[in-house]
Amino acid sequence: MKKRLLFAERAFTLIELLVVIAILGILAAGLLTIINPVDLLKKARDSQRKQELLQVRNALESYYADNGKYPSSSEVVWGEPFSPYLMKMPKDPGGSFEYSYQPATDGSSYRLFAKLERCDDNQVIDSATCSTTTYNYSVTSPNLTVAPCADTALCPVVVPTSTPAPTSTPEPTATSTPTPTVTPTSKPLK
Repeated sequence: MKKRLLFAERAFTLIELLVVIAILGILAAGLLTIINPVDLLKKARDSQRKQELLQVRNALESYYADNGKYPSSSEVVWGEPFSPYLMKMPKDPGGSFEYSYQPATDGSSYRLFAKLERCDDNQVIDSATCSTTTYNYSVTSPNLTVAPCADTALCPVVVPTSTPAPTSTPEPTATSTPTPTVTPTSKPLK
């Protein structure tokens, strides 16, 4: 009889177990609210989108160096090889939206577009709306800048805006060039 009493005194009651489970549940919910795994997954996919478009940009620049022009839109097929520049053209990691490649008709420039999930990203195009049907991130050929967004289904549209021509920098004059002087800072080691 004494053994049973000792065992009963060491066990937890049902109320104590429920209180501990409730406290753990509250802590877990608070932790999930702070971490916000859904937002972290969106951020990771957006980062992947940006990285993939930069890889495509590098491949397109290599193509331009070899051919003197950028490929036509029919030559860039998402998910297919782009030999020898990329093993496979990337596809959007979310799967519900495609990247867009829009070259100039003469092959002199291009724009790449993606739909970022996080509208508060600092690289979202300012004038782009954050809807499920519009692109809001762009990578362009080096000779273009991103144009303001037009009111169309796929925003932004390709509106070539050339970057300003480089201005000549003034040549340094002989009097403006300082002459270097040598001053020892420490003794040489023996």
